[in-house]
Amino acid sequence: MEGFLMEKQRGSSFDTMLLAVILLLAGSGMAMLFSASYPDAVNSGKPFTYFISRQALMFCMGSIIAIIVAYMPLNVFSNLNKFFLIAVFALNMLPPLYGYVNGASRWIRIGALSIQPSEFYKIALVLYLATDFVRVESGRKKYYSTSVFTVVLIVIQIVWLQSDLSTTLFIVGLCGTMFFVSKFRFKMLILLGLALGLLFLLFILSEPYRLERLTSHMGGNTDVKGSSYQIVKAKEALLAGGIFGRGIGSGSYKMGSLPEAKSDFIFAIVGEELGFAGVLIIILLFGFLAFKGYYIAWNATDKFKSYVAFGFTTCIFFQMLVNTAVVAELLPTTGITMPFFSQGGTSMLVTMIMCGFLLNVSRGSDRGDYYE
Repeated sequence: MEGFLMEKQRGSSFDTMLLAVILLLAGSGMAMLFSASYPDAVNSGKPFTYFISRQALMFCMGSIIAIIVAYMPLNVFSNLNKFFLIAVFALNMLPPLYGYVNGASRWIRIGALSIQPSEFYKIALVLYLATDFVRVESGRKKYYSTSVFTVVLIVIQIVWLQSDLSTTLFIVGLCGTMFFVSKFRFKMLILLGLALGLLFLLFILSEPYRLERLTSHMGGNTDVKGSSYQIVKAKEALLAGGIFGRGIGSGSYKMGSLPEAKSDFIFAIVGEELGFAGVLIIILLFGFLAFKGYYIAWNATDKFKSYVAFGFTTCIFFQMLVNTAVVAELLPTTGITMPFFSQGGTSMLVTMIMCGFLLNVSRGSDRGDYYE
């Protein structure tokens, strides 16, 4: 039938270079997390493997799910995208039932493990937006409907109510980037940008400590004993390693002088123990992952796969950029963790699932795509 397109399958192997860089980053991240986390475990009276064992468990779970995702037809996720989004909405209604930690309700506790459900919005939103973009571009839907804006704004509101500004801003950036690469009208993008800018201002002004962080950063982080203490110590640790570092396991800042050394500021420990050379290698590995991800998106066999690969590549790479920029004092403290490296089981789980989608799209990409 004229105009009917059918996918031509010419192979089912993954992009081996992509798989290799994912495993290298995961292995490097686990090694650095063990080095950065054992002092906290010992000081709190727990086994020295307490944090790394939980991270390893989530890595294994994420790897199993990633393998399943990598072999499933992606049209399944396109057809069920609204179901996934509703499921994540429901999941994010549960944290308040488990109480508040440091004024925030972000986690669901299952035994000794805790899950941060807002992380799953990254997956659900990429699938939802990719499906909607394809419907418009294929002519099945005339315009981008208000439902897209409504969904995005509801997600932003829910995450904000969990006192999670960093994830809120990350979701805003992710959705904005995907809107930009789609055939979204430029005037609408400008209006959306202005609306989100006002929303960001509201977020900052709603909590005094957020405004304090921003003004401290703009003032050069001179309050070394107050609001700037953490970022100043992180920069010291990053620079303390010199060219080749003090050696993995030999850092001193993780012993207590740098708060959150195993999570938000683990990149500072990477700099201290592996030096500039190690930092450069890690950044190059992430850069190569981004290159492969965007290349796969460009050569994907259909638009849905292209948007999915673009969205998840952007998720991983942008998260790394923000985390390293904070440690290098280029951005104010945000709370964005480093993929593969920072302590956080849900982040590891979600990152591995994203990698599963990338491996899925890499199967058959750049292989003659379609025939009539």
